[in-house]
Amino acid sequence: MNLPITIQLSDSFFRAEKRSDYNVSENVKEIWAIQLDLLNKFINVCNKHNLHWYVGFGTLLGVIRHNGYIPWDNDVDVVMPRDDYDKLLDLGEKEFQHPYFFQNPKTENGRFFFSFSRLSNSRTTGASPEHWSSRMNCGIYMDIYPLDYLPDNSLALKKYLHKLHNIQYLSRFSGTFYRSKKIGITAKLKMFIHYVHFRLLGSPNPEQLFMLFNKYARKYNKQTKRVGCIIMGYKPNWTWDSVDWDEYEEHDFEMLKVRVPKGYHNILTQTYGDYLQIPDDKTTHEYILFDAQTPYNEYFPQHGYAYK
Repeated sequence: MNLPITIQLSDSFFRAEKRSDYNVSENVKEIWAIQLDLLNKFINVCNKHNLHWYVGFGTLLGVIRHNGYIPWDNDVDVVMPRDDYDKLLDLGEKEFQHPYFFQNPKTENGRFFFSFSRLSNSRTTGASPEHWSSRMNCGIYMDIYPLDYLPDNSLALKKYLHKLHNIQYLSRFSGTFYRSKKIGITAKLKMFIHYVHFRLLGSPNPEQLFMLFNKYARKYNKQTKRVGCIIMGYKPNWTWDSVDWDEYEEHDFEMLKVRVPKGYHNILTQTYGDYLQIPDDKTTHEYILFDAQTPYNEYFPQHGYAYK
């Protein structure tokens, strides 16, 4: 099997199998292999520079409930305290060399508007067709989220989140990533106003907005009792007591050892409720096209997807 990875995996890892009554195919195992290689590379860089990190969201749930991937999942999420995340932003371009690519608005020259980062494998394909761009990395990836402190006062929180939301909204108009057509009239009007502001009044480009978002997001650094991942806006179940993230312990995730926050029970309960219960609806990222052996700039043209 010719996968662009350096991590050593046994032949048995790639065999199709049933986990929690769910069939995991050989193709999914290839996707997992790419992501485990990305995670292993990320861990090595963090160890080298003494950076703190934890697995989060579905990956954390998989570690605790399945001792590995959620069988129907196909992504990896890690969370970093803001200070460590900022250090990684400075180190990323140097430490992650081809085929690894540290992806954010800065490294993509404004073509990627998300307010978090990704580590991608440039020799693979992992993106939805509407996000395909010959000028943006569309390889299989893992997500890297900053963990920020939130103001305790409700009025201050509202003001804080409104500011961050406006920064994210503006950033959508200067990149190639945002092409959603499923929006209402009110949203279209707001988008038009922001577009006029961006084009006529000289709003910052996505890279500048990314740096502005990060600067404002760290405003309450280590001054409050709550932390959250606010990269996609405010979600109450994405906020937690800061003490639950103060320490970590190591758990197995497939063949890797990963860091899990010691307060994982409180974190998972806040995020998912009864997290040990296996859901009937086994949601997957079906909108993403994956190919672990073909670079995205070859895969999309071969399958008839022209750059928009």
